[in-house]
Amino acid sequence: MQNNSGLILLKKVFNNNYYNKIDFLKMIFLEEQINQLESKTDLNELLIDLKQLLNNQITNNQNKIKEHQLELKQTHRKILNKLWLWWLIPLIGMFIFLLFIILNYKIHIMQIS
Repeated sequence: MQNNSGLILLKKVFNNNYYNKIDFLKMIFLEEQINQLESKTDLNELLIDLKQLLNNQITNNQNKIKEHQLELKQTHRKILNKLWLWWLIPLIGMFIFLLFIILNYKIHIMQIS
């Protein structure tokens, strides 16, 4: 057991689908983090470090999610702030059309009188 280190120890922990799980770990962690795991020779130490890395990754991902949610809220606010313009333009158009009708009606009455 002393000769084994890092990913070889994990191979003993993950009996089935070892390569899928190791590929998954390589996809999640940076190369230096995997090298840090590779240097461990004690299985308990390796699993504790792996758990810490996973917890760090979870907090990093949660922070990224919060940042993205904040960006979405800001974008949503910007859109809502500009949305009132799209309601104002038809109202102005209807007001001008109403003025045109009233003016046309007055001109028509003046011509009749």
